[in-house]
Amino acid sequence: MAVIAWTATCYLSFKPIGAKHYGVNGYGWSPQAYHQLYVQSEEWFRVARVLASIVATLTIPLTTAVCTRAAVAFHQRKRLTLRQMMMLADKAWIEPVTWLKLLIVDGRRSIASSFLIAAIFLNLLGAIIAPLQQLFLSTATIKTPISPIIMIQIDLIDHFNNQEPSYDYGETTALLRDRLGSTGTTTPQAQLWFRNTTSSNTFTNTYLIAGEQYTFGNMSQLEDPFFTQLPLGFSTGLIRQFAPRINSTARRENITQEQFPQGCDTLPGAFYVKYENVSTQNTFPGFTFEACMPANVSASPWKATRDRQDFSEVLYLAVNLTTAGGWDVQVPLGTFFARITVNTSAGFFELPNYMNGGIPGPLLADDPTVRAPGKCDVDCEPQTFLEDISRRATPNTNSNEAVFNETFNLQYNVNKGPLLQNALALFGFGSFIDVRTREMQTNSFGIDNATALQAYRSYQCTGGMVPFLPLLRSEFGQEQIGNPVDGCSRLLDSEPATSAQLEIMYYLSSFVSNTDDAFPGERIANAFSAAAFLANQAWMLTVVDGQLTVNYDLGADMQVPVLSLRGIIVVSVVLGLFLLALLGVALYAWRTPTWTTTLDAFAMLRIGAAVGAPLRPAHNSDEAENERWLLFPRNGAVGVAALDQLPGWVGDALHAEGAEAVGQLALGTGSKSTGRGGRLRYRCD
Repeated sequence: MAVIAWTATCYLSFKPIGAKHYGVNGYGWSPQAYHQLYVQSEEWFRVARVLASIVATLTIPLTTAVCTRAAVAFHQRKRLTLRQMMMLADKAWIEPVTWLKLLIVDGRRSIASSFLIAAIFLNLLGAIIAPLQQLFLSTATIKTPISPIIMIQIDLIDHFNNQEPSYDYGETTALLRDRLGSTGTTTPQAQLWFRNTTSSNTFTNTYLIAGEQYTFGNMSQLEDPFFTQLPLGFSTGLIRQFAPRINSTARRENITQEQFPQGCDTLPGAFYVKYENVSTQNTFPGFTFEACMPANVSASPWKATRDRQDFSEVLYLAVNLTTAGGWDVQVPLGTFFARITVNTSAGFFELPNYMNGGIPGPLLADDPTVRAPGKCDVDCEPQTFLEDISRRATPNTNSNEAVFNETFNLQYNVNKGPLLQNALALFGFGSFIDVRTREMQTNSFGIDNATALQAYRSYQCTGGMVPFLPLLRSEFGQEQIGNPVDGCSRLLDSEPATSAQLEIMYYLSSFVSNTDDAFPGERIANAFSAAAFLANQAWMLTVVDGQLTVNYDLGADMQVPVLSLRGIIVVSVVLGLFLLALLGVALYAWRTPTWTTTLDAFAMLRIGAAVGAPLRPAHNSDEAENERWLLFPRNGAVGVAALDQLPGWVGDALHAEGAEAVGQLALGTGSKSTGRGGRLRYRCD
C-alpha cells in the first residue's frame, strides 16, 4: 500500500492519469469524456491519501510485529545475556527510555545488542516516512478542462469579405456621432483595455468604475490603451485565444498659418470643409472654420491582414472668431491653427488566461491564429476557417469639390480611418456645425419667436447633446466653465439665428482652448484619443456576420499534489530503505525455525523456570538481605546482577548434525540453534 500510494502521488504531481499534462490537450470528440479523466485522477489522489493514512497508522505496529518474530531467531543465534534477551522480549526498541539508556555508556553495555539497535533504527525509519511526506507534499487547486464555449467575434479581415457592403451609407458616421454626444470622460468603458498603469494605485482607484471598467478621464495615464470587442478582464481560462485590438492615440499641436495646407480644397482625395458667417459691417460676432486632411483619404488605410498594421492620419483645423461692438462673447478671439495627428496600430493580442497570469499580451507582429508548434498548438482551439480573403478596393472617389459641406463622396467609402470618421461626424454632412449653419442660411429653425423667447429665458435644452463636447470635460466630468453648449444645445439668444451663431462660436472655441489646460490642449488631445476609440468601436460594429470565434473554458477546480523533485527523491529513498530493511528482517524471521513464535509471557515463564534458583525469591531469614528482596528489588531489574551474568540465548545441547538429526534445546549451552537440521523441540517436564 505504501508503494502504491506514494507512486500514485508522485505520478499525479506531474500529470493526470490518462492525459499528457494538466490543462488542455485537445477536447476530442467528447469533452465530457475528456473531463472525466481529470475526475478519475482526483479520485486516485483521494484514494492515495487514504492509503497513505492507513500506512502511517500501521507502520509502527507492523514493524514491531516483524521485529518481535525476528527477535526469537536472533536470540537463538547470538550469545545474549538474560538482560539483553529481556529487552527484546519487552519490545524495548519502541520505548524512548531505552533510547536514553543507550546514550549512557554503562547502560549501553548491559542492554545493547545489534538487533535492538537495528530494531530501533527500523522503527525510526518507518516513523519518519509520514512526516517527510507531509513536509514535502502540499496540494494545489488547479483548473481542469470541462468544455469549450464558443463566441462569435468580428475579425479585422471580415471588413474585406465579399459578403460585406461595398458602400457606407452613413450608418457608421451616424452611430459615431451619437456616441460622441452621449459619451463623457466619466462614462464607463467596458471595452477599454490597457496593459498596465504607469502611475500609482491611487490613480487606478480614481478612474476605476464598478465592474473594473475605466473611463476616458485621462487616457495618457494608461499604458498602451486599446479597443477590443470583449469586456475588460475577460479570460479564456484554460484555452489560449487571440483577439483583434486597435490602439489610436491622438496628438495636438498649435501651428502657424504657414503650416496650414494651402489649396486643400483642390487636393485629390482630401477631406476639406469650410464654414463661415462673418458680418461685413462688423455688427455681430462672426466665425470662419476650415478642416483639412490633405492626404488621399479616399483610399482606406486598413489592410486585409491579421498581421500588425500601423498608419497615421493628420487633420488640420483653422478657427477664426471675431466679435463686434456691444457683444460680450466669452470665447478666445483671433485666428488659431492646430494639427491633430492620430497614430493607429492594429493586430492581434493574446487574451488573458490561466497560463499568462490573466494579463493581456502585447500587440503581435504576425497572425497568431495559425496553429503551429511554438505559436498556438494543442492548448489553443481553432478561431477561424476563413481562408479566402477578398482584397476588394474601396470606391475610388478622388472628386472632392470645394463647395460647402461636400463630403458625400468620402462618406461612401468603407473602412475609413478613425480620424476621418471623426472628421465626418464632427464637421461633415449632418454634423452639429453643418446643421446649425444650414439653418442660418435657410432661416429654417423650426421654432417661432414666442417659443424661442420662452426657451431662451428658461435656459432649457432645445436639442440633444453637442457631439465631442462631453469628451472635453475634466477627468472628473466637470463641464467647461463659460461654455453654455457643453451639456446640450440650447438657445443663447431670443433670436434663433443669433443663437445659432453663438452656439457655433462656443462650439468652435472648444477646439481652440480648454478651461482645464488653456491653449496647450492636452484635454483636446485626450478627447480626440477617446473619439478615435469610439470610431474604432463603431467601425467594428459595421460587419454583419463575423467569422472569428473565441473559445473559453474557465474549467473546474481540482486538487492535485505538489511535490518538488528533491522531495520525491528524499521520500523515495527513505521509503525504499525502510521497505528493504523490513523485508530483510521478515525473511530472516521466516527462514529461521524457532522454538517459540515470540518471546511472550509463556516463553519468558519457561526461561525463568529453566534458570531456577538465581531468580527464585528468598524465604529463609538467614539469607542475605538483597536475596530476600529479589522478587521486589529496591532498584528494579537494574539492581539484579544475575541478569547480566546468566545467559539469555537458547542452544542445541545435543549438537545435532545432519538432515535427519533432532537437537535438544537448552538455555545458555550447546551450539547455536539455527534449525538447519530439522525442527527443534524441547521437553516439557
